[in-house]
Amino acid sequence: VSKPLATQEDTLIKIVKKSIMGFEVFIYHFKQPQRISELQLPFKILPMHTLDMEGVVDLKVPPHQSTDSWFPGYQWSILVCTKCQRSTHLGWRFESVTNPSEQFYALIVSYDDEEQTNTLAVGDAEKMGVAAEISIGTPAPGWMVAMVLAMAEGSTQTSPVA
Repeated sequence: VSKPLATQEDTLIKIVKKSIMGFEVFIYHFKQPQRISELQLPFKILPMHTLDMEGVVDLKVPPHQSTDSWFPGYQWSILVCTKCQRSTHLGWRFESVTNPSEQFYALIVSYDDEEQTNTLAVGDAEKMGVAAEISIGTPAPGWMVAMVLAMAEGSTQTSPVA
């Protein structure tokens, strides 16, 4: 993502500048809004323009939830890797509400907080040869796995022969 992203003020914790394999990336730290999740789970995300979607399921979310977005003007859907060792919640796909062809991905990342980082007020992230220095994704919760399985079951069912 080549330009700073506008963010939802009540959910943004901070933006951290990190050097990964010689590239500077910006990692957004958010919490889920209480109106969507009582747990207000924290997430560190790395926005990306592209993502290899092989083995990734894109779970749609009802509009009343998906338009309550960390990035105003974008609605989100959930990305789950089905080819990983175990089902992994990779992050989200964000799609413009007014222009569906405008989209980006936000990968859930974790990294060693002890390393040198700089907190910024604004940022963007683009470079992705970072898997060796950061971890991507988190184990998908049971409800998410159940949705993926239900989608897969629906797409593999054959109609009865008359």
